[in-house]
Amino acid sequence: MNTRYRFGALALAAALLFAPLAARPTAAAVRVAQDDTPTKAEQGIFNRGRALFAKGQYDQAAATFSDFLKENPQSFIADLMLLWLGRSYIELGRLPEAEEVAERLRKISDTPFLDIYESELRTARTEMGQYASQARVLDETRLKLDETVRKLGEEARRATEAARAKDEF
Repeated sequence: MNTRYRFGALALAAALLFAPLAARPTAAAVRVAQDDTPTKAEQGIFNRGRALFAKGQYDQAAATFSDFLKENPQSFIADLMLLWLGRSYIELGRLPEAEEVAERLRKISDTPFLDIYESELRTARTEMGQYASQARVLDETRLKLDETVRKLGEEARRATEAARAKDEF
């Protein structure tokens, strides 16, 4: 056999022999892959916040999500936590804080939650505007009603005084 072919055969055998060792992931690669999965602690905090939200306890839900984000700003699920923090603020009618959440979400690249949240925030703004408009109408109606009651009270007082004066003669 030619020396050139022996060397090629030897190189091929070595490559096949050591290939399984090269294919094994290193500990660092395993750690990086695991960073894509929330820890059980993260899942537990998220589930607690969601449960509070589902019960209508929006203040406590917002506090849960906010505390998590303060302690874990680089978490893999930070964008998910921001989504639910923003939803909590929307339910509480705290639109300035909800707007801040949108700004924070915009800074996270490749989050699938930005479009969803911006749509929900737009809807909340519209509804809040309608509520504000309805509140103004109610306030105006209440003021008119108060004025009418005051006038009726004055007329009743005058009628009573007139009736007393008539009885005295």
